[in-house]
Amino acid sequence: MMRHLSTRHPILNPIASVTVLLFGLMGIRCATPHMEMAPSTDERETVVIMGINDFHGALEPRRGKTSDGVEVESGGIETLSGYVQLLRSEFDQRLLVLDAGDEWQGSIESNGLEGAPVVQAFNRMGVQAAAVGNHEFDFGPATIKKRIGEALYPFLASNFLMKASHELPSWPNLKKSLIINTGRVKIGIVGLSTEQTPVTTAKKNVVDFDFADLAENARREAGLLRAQGAQIVIALAHAGLTCDRRGPNPTSQPKLEIRTRETLQTECRPQDEIVQMLKKLPQGTLDAVVSGHSHQITHHWVQGVPVIQAGSLGQYFNLLYLTYDIKHQRLIPDHTRIEGPVPVCAKFWENTQTCDARTSPGAAQRGPLVQARFHDEWVRKDSRMDDLMESVRERVSEVKAKVVAHAERPVTHVRTEESEMGNLLADAMRAELGTDFALINPGGIRTGFDSGTVSYGEVFQVFPFDNRASVLTVTGDELKNILRVAMSGARGYFGISGLTVKVIGIQYPAPSSDLNHDKTISHWEINRLLDVRDSGGKKIQGNKKYRLVTTDFLVNGGDDMGWPMSQVPHDRIQLDSGLLIRDVFEHYLIKQKVLNPPTQPLVDPTHPRIIIVKKKTR
Repeated sequence: MMRHLSTRHPILNPIASVTVLLFGLMGIRCATPHMEMAPSTDERETVVIMGINDFHGALEPRRGKTSDGVEVESGGIETLSGYVQLLRSEFDQRLLVLDAGDEWQGSIESNGLEGAPVVQAFNRMGVQAAAVGNHEFDFGPATIKKRIGEALYPFLASNFLMKASHELPSWPNLKKSLIINTGRVKIGIVGLSTEQTPVTTAKKNVVDFDFADLAENARREAGLLRAQGAQIVIALAHAGLTCDRRGPNPTSQPKLEIRTRETLQTECRPQDEIVQMLKKLPQGTLDAVVSGHSHQITHHWVQGVPVIQAGSLGQYFNLLYLTYDIKHQRLIPDHTRIEGPVPVCAKFWENTQTCDARTSPGAAQRGPLVQARFHDEWVRKDSRMDDLMESVRERVSEVKAKVVAHAERPVTHVRTEESEMGNLLADAMRAELGTDFALINPGGIRTGFDSGTVSYGEVFQVFPFDNRASVLTVTGDELKNILRVAMSGARGYFGISGLTVKVIGIQYPAPSSDLNHDKTISHWEINRLLDVRDSGGKKIQGNKKYRLVTTDFLVNGGDDMGWPMSQVPHDRIQLDSGLLIRDVFEHYLIKQKVLNPPTQPLVDPTHPRIIIVKKKTR
C-alpha cells in the first residue's frame, strides 16, 4: 500500500526527499532512509503548525456515495481529533494546533445549541488558539462572548475593536495576541479578523464593533511580540485569499504534497485581503500565516511568507514546518516546509489515499477502502469524543433524518459557472414567495446534494444560515444595478430564477466604472453584464417595476450589495417576509418530490440562465 508522505522524509537529504515525493505522487513504492523532516537537535528545532479553518460546525463526517454506489466518509471531529492525537504523540509540545475561525455556525448539530458542542469538541481535541471569524457573530454578541469564555484556548483578534472605546472588547479569554512556548522556541501569534465582517454577517450583531486595518494591527502586534521575546511570529487570520489551482481539472481532489518556497507557485489574486496585507508589511514582520474565510486549499508563499489554508468543514488540514536555529537565534527559511492538504479520512482508497466520494475515480483506479495511515501510523478515531457525539446525535437524529425529496442525479454547486443548487434554491424562493424573479448569493450555499434520498439534515448543510426572505419592488434599472454587481465575478455568479443574463466570463477582461463615486474601482464594480431578459426572452424595461425575492443578508449590503441596494427606496423593500430561506427551501422540495431528473435538468445546456461569453459583443 502506498503511504502518505511522511514528515520523517529528510530535509537533511534533499535528493532523497525529491525522489520520495515524485515516486509517491506516481504511486510507486520506494525505500528511503528513515530521517526526520522536523528535527530537534542541539542547534536546531522545528515547530509544527497544524492549521484548520472554517470548520462550520462539521462535527459529523460528510457521507457520500461514489458513482458506483460505494459509501465513504470524509472529515468529522472524531477523525480530525484522531489525527491531532497521532501528531501530538509524534511531536509532543512542538505541535501547535491553530484554528483560523468560523468554528460553529453551519450544521444542525452545532446551531441548535449555538455552537457549544464545537467549543466542547475543540477543547477535547487540544486546539491552542483560534481567530475570531465573521460567522462567530451569527448568534449575536452575547453568544460569541459566552462561547469564547467556555473555550480552554484563547480567541485572538487584534483588529476587533469596540466603536466607543477603540479597544478590544474586555471579554474573558479574548486577546489581541499571545506567545506560546513550544519548548526551546517561543511562538508569537497575532490574531486577525476579516475587515469584511460587518457585511459578511448580520449587521445587527456587529453594529457596536469595528474591524480595523489588517496590516496596521499585524505590524504593531508583531513588534510587541518580538519585544516580549517571541522568536517566530505568525498571523492567525480569519481573512482569505484565492490562489490558482492549475491543471486539467481544478475541481478534482487536491493532492497531498510537500512544498518548499522553491516549489512552482501559482498566482494568488492581488486584491485579496491576505495578499494585500503582506504587500503592505515590511519584510520580516510575519514568518507565516494560517488563514481562513475564503474556503480555499492554499499552501503558497506570498511576498516570501508561507501561507496555509485548508478548505473548510474539517475535511483537510495543513502542516507547516518552521525550523529555528537555536545557536544563531534565527528562523531558517530554506528549511520551511508545507505538507498538505492532508485529507481527513478514517478510511481511504488504497491507491489514491483520499476519501471524498465527489471526486473519486473509478474502482480500478482507487482500489479498496482501507484503514488510513499517516506518518507510518494507523489513523484512529478519538474515543474521547464518544459521549459528546452520542449526546449530539441523540438530540438531532429524528429531525435530521426527515426525508424531504429524492435527487435522481447529484445537485452540484460551483460558484464560477451556472450552479444547479443556485438555480434550485432561487426557484424555491421565487415559487414560494410568488415573485417575478429571485436572486441568491453563491457564498450562502455551502454544498450540494448527492443522488438519492434528500434529508432535512442535508437541506441544513446546503443553507445553514438563519437568513430571511426579503421582497423588493424594483424598477428594471434598479434590477440591472443589482445584477451587474451579482455577475461581476467578485463572488462568483449568483443564482437566479425567472431571468436570463449574458455576461463576460470571469477569466476575461471587462470594463469597469466607479459606481459609488469613491474614486476607486473595487472588484465588484467590474461590469460583466451584457444583457438581461426574463425567462421568456423579453428585455427588462428600465421604468417597469418587478418583484424580486432575495435574502435579508444581501439587502443589508452583504457580499458587495451595499451600493445597488442603496439605490432602491426603503418603502419598496420588505426586509423580513416572516419566512426563513431554509424553511422556504424545505417546503418547496417536499412539493417537488423529485429533483434534477434528466428530462428536467436544473442547468439546461440548451437554455442556460447564465450565458457566458469571452468578450463584449454588440
